[in-house]
Amino acid sequence: MLILVHSVVAQPDPALPEIPLPAERMQVAKRRWRGTADDGSEFGFELAAPLKHGDTFWQTAAARYVVRQRLE
Repeated sequence: MLILVHSVVAQPDPALPEIPLPAERMQVAKRRWRGTADDGSEFGFELAAPLKHGDTFWQTAAARYVVRQRLE
C-alpha cells in the first residue's frame, strides 16, 4: 500500500525508533517522487517544498520515518 505524504511531521517524537528512507540527493530535491523505506513501506511524495536530510515525514505509534540522503 502506497502512503501519500504532503508535508513533514510538525513535531516528531524523538523517543520513537527511526526507520530510514534512503534517497539520492536529486530525488530529495524534488517535490514529487516515490520511495521505499528500509522496512518495505512505500511512500509517494507530493510536497509544497522539498524534504531535507533528517526530516521526519511520517510517524506511527510505533516508529517515525526519516529521509536519509545517500552519500555521494
